[in-house]
Order: sequence, then C-alpha cells, then structure tokens
Amino acid sequence: METEAAIEELQEYHDISEKQVYLLKSLFKRKISKPAEVIVLTQEEILMIEADDEEPLSESRISFKEIGIKF
Repeated sequence: METEAAIEELQEYHDISEKQVYLLKSLFKRKISKPAEVIVLTQEEILMIEADDEEPLSESRISFKEIGIKF
C-alpha cells in the first residue's frame, strides 16, 4: 500500500487529527532516513499525540518504544 493511501485509511478508520497526521509523517520520514537511530520526541510532539490522560499516553509510549521512538 502506498504511504499516502495508508495514512488516508488511518484517518478514516481511526479518526486521527491533522496534528497526529503531521506527527506520523514527520516520524516516518525521520525513521526511514535513519532507521537505526533512536528518535526522542519533543514536548511539542508529545502534545500532538493528544492523549486525554495517562493511560493512552502510556500505551503510546510502549508502542513507540518498540520501533525506536522514546519520550
């Protein structure tokens, strides 16, 4: 599946915001350009996750850690 088509599908089925799409594209580009490098999210990027409380943020932290992204 083409990257843009996959992102559109995510937006449609998971109701992700424009900020989250921006974050997704940014992380994708950074990870593709340097796959072995660990990415550390900035405070601004963490806010783009738009978690209402600690539980979804904790789940995001676990998922991101699995692909070399920390915060």
